[in-house]
Amino acid sequence: MKPLVWMMPLVLAACALNPKPQPVTVDGFAKARFGDTLATLKKAVGKPLYGGSDSAAQCQMLFENPDASQQFGMAFMVENGRFVRLDVDSPGYLSPGGIKVGDPLAKAEQVFAGRSETLPHKYQAGAQLLVVSDPAWQGKKLVFEAGADGLVRSWRLGVMPAVLYMERCG
Repeated sequence: MKPLVWMMPLVLAACALNPKPQPVTVDGFAKARFGDTLATLKKAVGKPLYGGSDSAAQCQMLFENPDASQQFGMAFMVENGRFVRLDVDSPGYLSPGGIKVGDPLAKAEQVFAGRSETLPHKYQAGAQLLVVSDPAWQGKKLVFEAGADGLVRSWRLGVMPAVLYMERCG
């Protein structure tokens, strides 16, 4: 019995190094749903969010990572006090359809065949966007950004028109 007890910390450490990606649904993340108020969003996410303010009236971004100058993991866009979009630049999250950062854009095109459109990226030569629409999603869209290498660098999900903005606010 003692060897099993001794190995438990090693097993737990291995699980922490390779965590299972967290799924995101078309309705939102965890208990945070598109359209929720800023206060409800903060409470529903269940972990600290950085940036923005409770008094910001128009558009703000709240980040999972306190140093969002590099990767931010997941970011939440709030417009006029309502949660409207989430952005992901980390392989730690699965989009609807099971695509994550680092996957080939071709995989997303296959998963969403007949419900997507591939467009050139507005600012990066050779990069592409895949815009996914589904009537069952009640006006929400999923947008994948891929580099010239064809790999997904980030993705975002949300309501119109915020989900189509190339720039973040905040």
